Amino acid sequence: MQISPAAYRALTPALCVALSILICWQQRLLPAALTALLPQLPFILLPVASLIAALSNQSRELATSLLMLCAYWLIRSYLQTPLQSLPAAQIFYLLSYFVPSVVLYLLFIPENGLRHARGKGLAVLPATLLFVLSQIFVTNPQLMAELSLSNIADQLWNMHLSPLSGSWYLLVLICAVTMASRRQPIFDSSAAGCLLILFITLGWIDVNNISAVMFTGIGILLTVNITSGLFHMGFYDELTQIGNRRALLAALKTAGNHYSLAMVDADHFKKN
Repeated sequence: MQISPAAYRALTPALCVALSILICWQQRLLPAALTALLPQLPFILLPVASLIAALSNQSRELATSLLMLCAYWLIRSYLQTPLQSLPAAQIFYLLSYFVPSVVLYLLFIPENGLRHARGKGLAVLPATLLFVLSQIFVTNPQLMAELSLSNIADQLWNMHLSPLSGSWYLLVLICAVTMASRRQPIFDSSAAGCLLILFITLGWIDVNNISAVMFTGIGILLTVNITSGLFHMGFYDELTQIGNRRALLAALKTAGNHYSLAMVDADHFKKN
């Protein structure tokens, strides 16, 4: 059965989110060796996604992969303590607003590629800025302390996100989902999946190993989407979305021993 591009863009992040939630819910059933490995998996998968994005000249995918890698490092480094402590409160506040804002920005800018100076800057700027801001909070633990603590105290439903930060996440997520359903770039699908997974992670940050499991899902999502995007560019015509000669040759290898083949060359098909 052929899956439409729109359905595929929705299916991939949905499966990654569902699988991450299932593993997080049933992680007690995992072998002890795999449970011990979970916190390291995002540090493996996200650099792999970054490398594939860099090799394929995709600046927005690279920027997202590096941003998620930096966000995970901050969670593992500073959010393993109670959120009421400092600088955990400021780091949580930073992740609650900075990451969705950057993803929203990436959704609306064109893909410049890494061969362009603007594309190179775009790829490294979000993660670099997130790291610099976090270290400012680390070295100045009283900076925005009151605002950050009040943000944690004011919870949305039973989550750790405040009504304002939770609403901002949901607004950006709705925007990403809407754009993914109407546009062809697979980056929109990746952005929607990353936002949803990060929303779940921050909302229930106190669940055991939730950041490790969820960011493993982000690493898988980005790797699969970047790779599938490269496959689609190599095997399908961008204008007509019809398989090209490479797709035909690949299909012939799996046609079996008994088949019929008809090829028609339409000359002057644009003339009336």
